[in-house]
Amino acid sequence: MKKRKLSTLQIVTIAFIVLFLIWERNIQLYLSEHDLQNSLQTRKDLFVSLPILLVLIVASVRQWKKNTTSN
Repeated sequence: MKKRKLSTLQIVTIAFIVLFLIWERNIQLYLSEHDLQNSLQTRKDLFVSLPILLVLIVASVRQWKKNTTSN
């Protein structure tokens, strides 16, 4: 079994996912404590974080597939 190394992009993607999950949990707690709705009007942060997350995941998967087919 060959040990795989993660690229910088893949490490950044994993870190962003972890930070995004922590952020989401904190936002959900904040919204519930202050009786705010979970709507797009109160969640403008999603317009920034979700596209970045999507691009990072797509790029990481493409890179992973390219590396597995070339080996």
